[in-house]
Amino acid sequence: MIKSYSNPVHSTSAMMLQKRPVALFKSTSVSDHIWKNIISTLRIWAQRTRQRRQLMELDDQHLKDIGVSRVDALQEYHKPFWRE
Repeated sequence: MIKSYSNPVHSTSAMMLQKRPVALFKSTSVSDHIWKNIISTLRIWAQRTRQRRQLMELDDQHLKDIGVSRVDALQEYHKPFWRE
């Protein structure tokens, strides 16, 4: 007669393995969200840098047309890319 018994360590490990893919899926979605935010922020920073450079390329007449003085354009140009 063969005795059958349950190993509590083995069954606990099996339960943890069953739960692990769900936890990995959740962290993946969180890390995806974080990466999307990082990429979005980098795009905004690049856009600000490009726009400030383009603002400096405008002549005084074009700046006057949009209501910006040369001094205002210079101040905007010299802002760090992470500041609005």
